[in-house]
Amino acid sequence: HYKGKIYSWDVLNEAIQDGAKLPADGDWTKCLRKSQWTESIGPEFVAMAFQFAHEADPDALLYYNDYGLNGKEKSEIAAAMISDLRSQGVPIHGIGMQSHYGIDTSLGSVRRSLELFSSIEGLRISVTELDIAVPNANGKLSTKNEKKQAVYYAKLFNLYKEFSDVIERVTIWG
Repeated sequence: HYKGKIYSWDVLNEAIQDGAKLPADGDWTKCLRKSQWTESIGPEFVAMAFQFAHEADPDALLYYNDYGLNGKEKSEIAAAMISDLRSQGVPIHGIGMQSHYGIDTSLGSVRRSLELFSSIEGLRISVTELDIAVPNANGKLSTKNEKKQAVYYAKLFNLYKEFSDVIERVTIWG
């Protein structure tokens, strides 16, 4: 129904288990979240999802999307998964970095992940669900915290500008 009408699809969302670390052997499949898909099909469901999406809409860009990708472990797993699948000819064109950050989130961790993902040739990066939380705001944002939040957004967008050749879009959340 949507073939040829949609620019890109988030084909797979949040498939990596929280707290997982990439094993020394690099087998990212050991890091998948337990789900009906892993139980019924096995880790092959990841490649199948992208292959089926490509068959359904061959011109659409296909993305893996997840949260916490500014974390070292999760970003390494995602990069290993994407690199491995792409080496097998699986059509994965980009990664969506859900960006639920706080004013205390390390910009260095975001930079490290952007460097990692941009090192995968031709991989597009989308910043998805960007929001910057302020601790203890309880629904009320003081002028002081509003300024802290604004400064963090400015620093974050300056970082994004450094990677503008690979960041395709930024989507604000909330």
